[in-house]
Amino acid sequence: PAHVVDDRAHIVWRLPSPDIDGDALLHYRIELVDRKGVGNRDPIRYTVHVLRDGEPSVSIPVPGRNGDLPESQQVDIEIEATDDFGISRVDLVYRVNEGPEERMSLRRDAGRQVRVHHAWDLSDRDLLPEDRVTYHAEVFDNDEVAGPKKAVSEEFFLRLVSLYELMSKATVKQDRNLESLDELAEREADARQIVEQMRREVLRTEELTWEQRQELETTLAAEEARARQVEELAQQMAETMERLEEGGLSSSEILEKMDEIRDLMAAVTSPELLEALQSLQQALDDPDPEQLSEALKQFAQDQEAFQERLKRTLALLQR
Repeated sequence: PAHVVDDRAHIVWRLPSPDIDGDALLHYRIELVDRKGVGNRDPIRYTVHVLRDGEPSVSIPVPGRNGDLPESQQVDIEIEATDDFGISRVDLVYRVNEGPEERMSLRRDAGRQVRVHHAWDLSDRDLLPEDRVTYHAEVFDNDEVAGPKKAVSEEFFLRLVSLYELMSKATVKQDRNLESLDELAEREADARQIVEQMRREVLRTEELTWEQRQELETTLAAEEARARQVEELAQQMAETMERLEEGGLSSSEILEKMDEIRDLMAAVTSPELLEALQSLQQALDDPDPEQLSEALKQFAQDQEAFQERLKRTLALLQR
C-alpha cells in the first residue's frame, strides 16, 4: 500500500525483466480505499509493455572487402551501426600482422542509427611490403541496467603490396606508356608530311585555299593535343620511376637508363614546339605569304626535332 499525503501517493514498482525470447506484457490497477473502508468499484486495468533490450548490430560497408593499400596508405572507412535504444560508442579495432590489438574511438553518444565516416591514414605506421593490417568495428549500446552490450563487425584486412607486385605494376604501366609514345610518334610523322606539303604549296602559289587552311588548322590542333599528351606521359613515367627507386627495385644500370630517359623526356616536353605552334597559328591570320612560309618552315624544324627526341626515347625504353 502507498501512503497518501495531500491526495497524492508515491510508490516504486520494479518491473521484472522480459524473457530472453521476447518482450513482457504486465498489467496493473489502482485500488482506492477511503477512511470508511469503502473501495473504488471496477478499477481501470492498465498495461505496461516492457521491451527487451536487443543486441546492437554493426557492419563496414566501405570498403566492405579485403584489399591492397593505395600508395598514399590512406583508406576511407564507413561504419554503420543500429540499436533499439541507442549506440553509446563506436570503435575501430586493428592490428598490424600478428601484433597487439589497437583501438581507435571514433564516436560516442551516437544515437540509434549511426553512420561513421573515417579517413584512416596509415602512412605513419612505417609499414613494409606485404605487411597486413587486420581490422573490424566494435559498437556498444547504452544499457545502463545490465551493462553495455557489444557487437563486432566482420573482419577485413588491408595489405601493402609486395616488391614483386609493385615492379609488375610499374612494368605494365611503362609498357602502356611505351605503346602510347609509339602511336604518338607515328601520328607525328604523318603531321610532318602535311605541314611540309603546305609549306611547299605556299612557296609555289603564295597562298592556301580555304580547304587547305582548314586541313592545316585541324593538323595544328591535333599537334597541340599530342604535345600535351606527351607532357602527361612524361609525368607518369617520372612518377613510375620514382616509385621503383623508392622501392629499391632499380639496379645501377637501370638508374643510369632512368636518368637518360628523364633528360630525353624533359627535352621532348620543352616549350619550343608549342611556341612555334602558336606563331604558326598567328601567321595563318596574316595575309603575308612570306611570313606564313617562314612560320611553316620554323614549325617544320621544331616538329622534326620533336619527332627525333621521341624516337630516341622510344629506342631507349625498348632496350
